Amino acid sequence: MTYNRSEILKAAWTAHRNISAEGWAKMTAAWRAIRWANCLRNAWAAVRFAAARAAVATLSEAQRLAREILCLECKDRLTWEDFRELGALNAKLAKAQHMKVAA
Repeated sequence: MTYNRSEILKAAWTAHRNISAEGWAKMTAAWRAIRWANCLRNAWAAVRFAAARAAVATLSEAQRLAREILCLECKDRLTWEDFRELGALNAKLAKAQHMKVAA
């Protein structure tokens, strides 16, 4: 996947400059560098999060259900509510897979 680095840097720079003149004057060069690094890190994280969200949105119903089941099964402790939800998700997954095969 390719990212538009120009847009990422513009977003980071905008966030970096989004401070009052008084606050900017109080910052030392070291703090400005730390702030720039944090803004750049946050801009990249936002882009990666948007890409991950778009990837999840394109999943089929069966893939989404399988992912939910896996997340639920990976919990350390399952409550009765979790077992009920797991059963319902497994039933939905079986139905979704059956519909996919029939289509």
